Amino acid sequence: MSVDDGRRSSIAGAAGTRERILKVATRLFLREGLDAVTMRCVSAPLGLTAPAIYRHFRARDALVSAIAEEGFVIFERYLRCALVARSAGARLERVLVQYLEFALDHPSYYGLMFLTPRPTVRTYPRELDRKHSPTFTILVDRIEEGMATGLLRPGDARETALVTWAFIHGMVALKRAGRFPQGDGAFRGLYRRSVRRWLQGLRS
Repeated sequence: MSVDDGRRSSIAGAAGTRERILKVATRLFLREGLDAVTMRCVSAPLGLTAPAIYRHFRARDALVSAIAEEGFVIFERYLRCALVARSAGARLERVLVQYLEFALDHPSYYGLMFLTPRPTVRTYPRELDRKHSPTFTILVDRIEEGMATGLLRPGDARETALVTWAFIHGMVALKRAGRFPQGDGAFRGLYRRSVRRWLQGLRS
């Protein structure tokens, strides 16, 4: 085996170990909550020592952020399902509806991604861009499309996307706080009607 082969094998091994650590941590998180994700609890099923994990994740915060990124991968798939709609208006509305569907289907991920303070959380405006946040970019693109087609009043698409996100996030946060005790089906109806009212206010 050449030196390069050995180096590639070492890199692949490290990547494999990192992936196994992340899988165990994610499983613990989804099953028992964020408090269960400790270096000791994650390392035990893998036959590693807790300090060994620090070779792959420099701190617990880095491991938690990696779990959140797993959630964003799933979230992006939800949003992209909305892009098959036939019109700009339908695509925008469906993106906002898919936000709720993700929150209801994956409450643990949603709470970590959007309700839990994290050192690496993306901030506005610097990191909510195409490079750092593909999910926010999907919403911005739909707003820009609506403005370009005359569906929405012209303006700053990123700021409009931000306040639109704040609106739907507020609805979901109130639901999670128990402000809407009716079942998910009834809340879906209220949410969709509210989304339509919001979009009506943005129309040109």
